[in-house]
Amino acid sequence: MSHNSGDVFERLYNSPQRSHVRRVASSQLPAPKRCPSRCKIDSIEQLYRLLFERDPNLFSIKDYGWEISHRPSLNIDDIPLSNLNVFERGELMRKRSVYYVPTTSTFPTAATAQREIKLTDYEDNFGFDDVSGNYKVNLNDHINYRYQVLRNVGKGSFGKVILVQDHKVAGDDFLLALKIINNNPAASLQSVNEIKMLKCIKDHGGHRNVVEFFNQFNFRSHICITTELLSLNLYSLLEVTKFQGFSAPVVAQFGRQILQGISFLHGHSIIHCDIKPENIMVKLPADHESTELNVKLIDFGSSCFDNEQCFSYIQSRFYRAPEIILGAEYNNKIDIWSVGCVLAELFTGVPLLPGKNEIDQVGLILGIFGAPKSCTIQRFRSQLAKSFQPTTMDIESRSVLPHANQIKKTLLYKIFDQNGKINLQILNQYKAATPDLTSLKKQFRLNSKTLDICMGIAGDGTDNPLDKQSSMTRFLQKIFVWDPMARESADALLADSFLS
Repeated sequence: MSHNSGDVFERLYNSPQRSHVRRVASSQLPAPKRCPSRCKIDSIEQLYRLLFERDPNLFSIKDYGWEISHRPSLNIDDIPLSNLNVFERGELMRKRSVYYVPTTSTFPTAATAQREIKLTDYEDNFGFDDVSGNYKVNLNDHINYRYQVLRNVGKGSFGKVILVQDHKVAGDDFLLALKIINNNPAASLQSVNEIKMLKCIKDHGGHRNVVEFFNQFNFRSHICITTELLSLNLYSLLEVTKFQGFSAPVVAQFGRQILQGISFLHGHSIIHCDIKPENIMVKLPADHESTELNVKLIDFGSSCFDNEQCFSYIQSRFYRAPEIILGAEYNNKIDIWSVGCVLAELFTGVPLLPGKNEIDQVGLILGIFGAPKSCTIQRFRSQLAKSFQPTTMDIESRSVLPHANQIKKTLLYKIFDQNGKINLQILNQYKAATPDLTSLKKQFRLNSKTLDICMGIAGDGTDNPLDKQSSMTRFLQKIFVWDPMARESADALLADSFLS
């Protein structure tokens, strides 16, 4: 396999902070013009032909199945120490199993020269880290004396992801994605949460539409996670197709597999909490003429169990459910809202709700889907108030609960009146006072656009049938519901005729 793929491959695991050029150009993007069916990707075959023309290496990932067998570990006494520094020699003495050690004879041009180790300098992890706490990765170097570094494939606030060969596995081409977490407390804690979720998924047998987790370990103060190697995420997929979007039948194929993965997670009480194009990947078949589609959910760093919700501010903004924006309590239905946003974007090629900030985001939602029922807002408030009621111990100690004091500062209270009715005047005042939004002259209005118009599939006076597209918007209407109780579940959506 060649490891010199282009920019698309390098975006495999890039962070949410990657390219914002397309996404935040304006929060008032005009509705996409209705594109004739020939302008969209009409089939998986067409998609694969296009991808193969751009980068044949994307179809080089092998499906190992049950072929995996392990090599015996190396004899440490036979390992040449001339190319190892004093730190590495000490590591070898403590290792029970060694499967790979780079040598200058094997890799004469590789960056395997001895590192400059500073045994008394703790600030940069003895010389292994850069100033930001990222591990310094060298081509053909080892990770944990088992994985050979082949190339970098992505980076972000969490750290970086590299393409590696696992030398414990027999054969010369067992490739994995290895995630090296940044050496700081915040990133490490989030990775611990991700590992907990990945282990839970694995313990329940895993799922075809969820990334396969192999193992985790600590290497030179960095938490490392290995998973199966995937091809590219949905944002890169849109990018390589020049954001022309996919036809409704193709969107349905993606939607079914995404929701199958979500159904599996929800069935085991897991909320993903960050469904977006970057966190949904495709594993391409080895044969580019195949019609097989394999979609997988990745990145469980923000995930939680139903009864262990640790964060109140989650999800990427364009895909954030309204209950999160308002500051209300939430459940697994936030994933369903995000799926709807992703599917709409797969069709149009652009985000459906590209808000510049929280005020703009809620304004865009109101403009397409109208205002929530007053009873929904009142229920949100009641649930939130109950969740922050002081305990007997709190009352006796007369301590002030900071969370309770923050309730009235949420949008749940700021933009709705005491009866739970939306106050557009206040919302527009916030808009006018927000620097990011002062240039936007139009005020927020309820139901100013329909979903059909926003997706560019309103009737155009022709006789072309729009049955599948109409079925898609009816399907999305079941998702884009303010009240999570009325929003369809993953299982209910999987039974919808649009996905058949």
